[in-house]
Amino acid sequence: MSKIIEYLEKIGSVTPTPIGFGTSKPADKFPQIALAALTDVGSLTKNQADDFDFTIVKTQKSTKTMLKTTNATLKEQIWGIWTNHASTDSLESLANEGCDFFIISSFSEPADILASENLGKLIVVPIDTPEELAHSINEIPVDAIILSGIEETTNLSIIDTMRIRSIRDLLSKPVILLRINPLQKNDIKVIRDVGIQGILLDIQKIKPKELKSMKDDIGKLPPSKTKSNQSRAIIPTIRTNDQEEYDDDDDDDDIE
Repeated sequence: MSKIIEYLEKIGSVTPTPIGFGTSKPADKFPQIALAALTDVGSLTKNQADDFDFTIVKTQKSTKTMLKTTNATLKEQIWGIWTNHASTDSLESLANEGCDFFIISSFSEPADILASENLGKLIVVPIDTPEELAHSINEIPVDAIILSGIEETTNLSIIDTMRIRSIRDLLSKPVILLRINPLQKNDIKVIRDVGIQGILLDIQKIKPKELKSMKDDIGKLPPSKTKSNQSRAIIPTIRTNDQEEYDDDDDDDDIE
């Protein structure tokens, strides 16, 4: 399994401390919501892992030089590639150079890239995707969703939140919200509570102090009170009568 998928599935959880003598390893705590960087290879820094849980590098074409540079800079951090020209041949080279996952940028990409088994697959889904298409995403071999369409809003509105929750209810896979502008503390809490596992932030368009503020706000998030952030299938309820209704006239003949 891709490292990114393992990570997203553990968001908000705490791995219990082992019981017994000689077990001094502390419990592993995962953030309440993941914070990821969207950037290009020229803007990568060696301390990227200090600020983000994983990184997505956007490029027009993934050359071997570009991949080697990315892998050398990010080292042990989880990272993936966002390219508009994915092919089965290029995906093979990604896996060989340390890439963990790739982004399917649109529904018009060639279907054969879904057959890749060496890399995680994240697909960009517009928030206004029709319901029947959104449902079908659960049945194709992708691992997580990047939700686009409200990345430029400054403050989330109630209708934005309703739209997020509406499409979230249709999806059974981890969902990451794409953002160009930063989110305030209460907005972060709201999207966490409606089922979002991560925020993908375009770091070329955000100020360092805004990034620090978001990191601090995520670190201070209280545990979610929601029992499950995953969508649940809505099963129609069949109403049944407690007793059979019948016509008195159809009863047995009266005894005289």
